[in-house]
Formats: sequence, structure tokens, C-alpha cells
Amino acid sequence: VYDIGETKTAHSKREVPLTGRAMLVLRLLKELHQQNGWYKPNQLLCYDGHQYIEKTAKLSKDLKNLCERAGVEPDRVHPHLLRKTVATVLHEAGMSTRDIADILGHSDIATTEQCYIISTEAEKKRKKMAAVL
Repeated sequence: VYDIGETKTAHSKREVPLTGRAMLVLRLLKELHQQNGWYKPNQLLCYDGHQYIEKTAKLSKDLKNLCERAGVEPDRVHPHLLRKTVATVLHEAGMSTRDIADILGHSDIATTEQCYIISTEAEKKRKKMAAVL
């Protein structure tokens, strides 16, 4: 279990299952930070080698750089899209909406259903209709 520190609410603090590969990447990142004297337990993903950056700003900057390298329009990808993608993949894999809500930190399952699950299913229906028409 990795503690990220303070959260907005008590419900925001949760355990998120990670793959073995994700755990390996985090361990390697931690080792890199420790070797270079950068390590701060609550800011593991927020150091760019020069300064600590506010978490969402760092993630947004990294996403933009990755998009540019991959030839994807950077303005089309943002941190919230990653949350939606995770929710969609978990839903399509058969995970319960309650479990998805817990991972996303939603205390109300309706938020997950309305913002993530239902909108994704509606988008699929629109794409199917467009393909037929």
C-alpha cells in the first residue's frame, strides 16, 4: 500500500489495484528518485528532475509530451480522459459499478453511472447508428 498523503475527503483515500508491471514501474521510479536524492514519499510522480510540480499539472505536462511523441493531438488527451478510460475498461471487463466507484473515489454510485458508464454506453450506441446510416 502506497500512501499519497492528504486527500480532499476521507472517502478520497482508497486502495487501487495495480498490475505487476505498474508496481515494477513505481518501484523503479522510487529507486531512481532515491538514487538522485529526489525522493519525497508523497510526491513520487511530481518531480521532473528539477522541481516539484503540482500533481495534476505534472500529469498534464507528461501527457502532452507523450501525445506529441506518439503523434496524437495533445489537446485531445487530458487526465480526466484517463479516468474515464479506466472506468470504461473495468466496466467492459465485467467489474461492478460499485467497485469502479470505489476505485474512482465516488461515494455515490450514481456519479459513476451517470458520468462514466452511461455516457460510454450512449457513445457506443451513437457510433453504431452512425456506421449504419
